[in-house]
Amino acid sequence: MSAIFFESTLIREPQNAINLMANVLEASTNSSIIANCRDAAGRLQGVFAAARDITEQAQLQTQRAEERAYNRDLIEASLDGLITVDPLLNITDVNETMCEMSGYSRIHPIGSAFPDYFVDSRRAAEGVRLTLDKGAVTNYELTLKKSDGGAILVSFNAAIFTNQSGVVHGIFAGVRDITKQSQLQTQLAEERAYNSGLIEASVDGLVTVDESMTVIDVNETMCRMAGRPRNQLVGSSFPSCFTDPQRAAEGVRLTFQQGAVTNYVLNLQGPDGHHIPVSFNAAAFRGPAGEVRGIFASAQDITAQKQLEQQLRDSQFYTRSLIESNIDALMTTDPLGVITDVNRQMEALTGYTLAELVGTAFADYFTDPGPARGGVQQTFEAGVVTEYALTLVARSRRLPAPVFVQRVG
Repeated sequence: MSAIFFESTLIREPQNAINLMANVLEASTNSSIIANCRDAAGRLQGVFAAARDITEQAQLQTQRAEERAYNRDLIEASLDGLITVDPLLNITDVNETMCEMSGYSRIHPIGSAFPDYFVDSRRAAEGVRLTLDKGAVTNYELTLKKSDGGAILVSFNAAIFTNQSGVVHGIFAGVRDITKQSQLQTQLAEERAYNSGLIEASVDGLVTVDESMTVIDVNETMCRMAGRPRNQLVGSSFPSCFTDPQRAAEGVRLTFQQGAVTNYVLNLQGPDGHHIPVSFNAAAFRGPAGEVRGIFASAQDITAQKQLEQQLRDSQFYTRSLIESNIDALMTTDPLGVITDVNRQMEALTGYTLAELVGTAFADYFTDPGPARGGVQQTFEAGVVTEYALTLVARSRRLPAPVFVQRVG
């Protein structure tokens, strides 16, 4: 601390002395106290001044100003719109990005109501209230109104800010334009819905299985075939869904090894003990990096096919039984006269077995091949030939006998 005293010439004009002191102190880095000095009679005797060094205080003020500038630079450098709102829902500050997003200059929004800048003002106000109540909100979607009448979809992330005493001063929010992100999400949702629609529209059961042979997805048709809801099938063991789990597991392994399998028949186990024959076509599917993620398989219910096959076998057995029970020797040929089938009576008559006769020429078993070939030709032309006499050459003898020939098909 220092004291400065002025001479009598200055005392006679005390106001000038005070002004001079104030100017001197203001130009320095000192804090001063100036007081008049009077005697007992109240006469001005001089001026008393006390000065304090405030260099450190000035440095702190400079540091604070630099920090404010730094923080402001960070705020302005943000690619997201930044905004502060007080508890009354009034905007107190914005950065340049926010101005560019809205199309308004900084002066316009400051002091105005935050909800007024959004298509759904009630939802915007609710977002601020939620932030004040909970302390923060994230991914809160709003539609920002632009000054030119346009609108953009934004994601609102906000948190409260307080003073040193802990009193809430408002909320600090980041506003990000998510228009492109929303478009991509919409496109992805549409593609998923389209793919799901195709899968659910399939009349075949569809199932995806991972490398551990666990079911990871099924369509509704597969659920109906298995007689179980989706939540029971997803996460279950694929082989356990079939009457022969080992064969089912082998089908999965073959698909992973070979890349695909076709017409792989399994019996799907129903909840009530019945089973459904299904034909599986499966292929491995890969992830974006080309790694095998699992197999995608279609299961076709072949119950009707199996029934037809059984009916065909029964019919063939019945027809064969009739042929074999006939007391006459029977033989069939194709249009070229090549033997395609014979019954046991024909085997006994010729002395040749079925294997020896099938695939050989019909005419070769007669003494005169020409008429034998002619008989076959006439049958295909007329549909039936009766009492056509030929002499059959058996392995050990010749047997003259009438031949009854009829075209089949």
